[in-house]
Amino acid sequence: MNARTPDPPMHAVKTGDGPPFILVHGAFSDLRVWGPQLEALSTAYSVISVSLRGYHPTQSMIGGASAERHVEDLAGLIHCLPEPVVLAGHSRGGRIALEAAARCGDRVAKLVLVEPGGVMEPGFLGPAGSAAGQTGPDIRREAQRLIAAGSPAAGLEAYIDFGHGAGTWKRLPAWFQAMAIDNAHTIDMMIADTSVPISRQRARMVTADTLMMAGSKSPRVFHQTIDVLKTVLPSNSVVTIDDGDHFMSLLKAAEVNEAIGVFLDRGTRSEPAPGPSGIPP
Repeated sequence: MNARTPDPPMHAVKTGDGPPFILVHGAFSDLRVWGPQLEALSTAYSVISVSLRGYHPTQSMIGGASAERHVEDLAGLIHCLPEPVVLAGHSRGGRIALEAAARCGDRVAKLVLVEPGGVMEPGFLGPAGSAAGQTGPDIRREAQRLIAAGSPAAGLEAYIDFGHGAGTWKRLPAWFQAMAIDNAHTIDMMIADTSVPISRQRARMVTADTLMMAGSKSPRVFHQTIDVLKTVLPSNSVVTIDDGDHFMSLLKAAEVNEAIGVFLDRGTRSEPAPGPSGIPP
């Protein structure tokens, strides 16, 4: 079933029946990125995977796209649904989901943040972490140049390998690479947009019980971000996926799906803490 939200430029696909579970993709992705999670989640939930404004298949709407507009679109969908939702976001989508949860209050029952990232408020990571992303804009500009020159795969490889280690792009599944190329045009928006930074103050507004997930091999900035968020989110728990990286939902899908399932089943952080593998015993 294809569905259009109240603001048409956001595209959504619904799978399964049950309480609503909304999935929000990250940079250079779209609703297809959650394929490895759909079967597991749709057995108990009505899973709504969204493509944010300007991402495939709404590329023509990129002119109106920004993180602020994406949050508005997402909040509109959440308020149109008949019951509170489970909301999950990855990377940039985690930042969008976090802000939507802050705005929507008890309309978001549970929140899953898979290595939320992107623009942060000044000083969010503290003095020690402030330099973590300072070289980011340079590689984004190089990726932008390559994409504009008609070499999107080369631009994306440069961008992803810079942030996640040499060879990362080549080991990602071919379907993911094709999806990223479909969304390569969003780099212009991503560079220009500084709206909706990750904020301590906004995180304190979240009422949902929150699960945050990190890969043991992911760049340090994602661990730093989660370390800060776990001090300000009112109710949260953290799971680390052994041998996982920023693309764990693809490459460690079984472990990610299990961790989400445990979180949904137990409901509160008063349950046993995660064991060494990141999965509660």
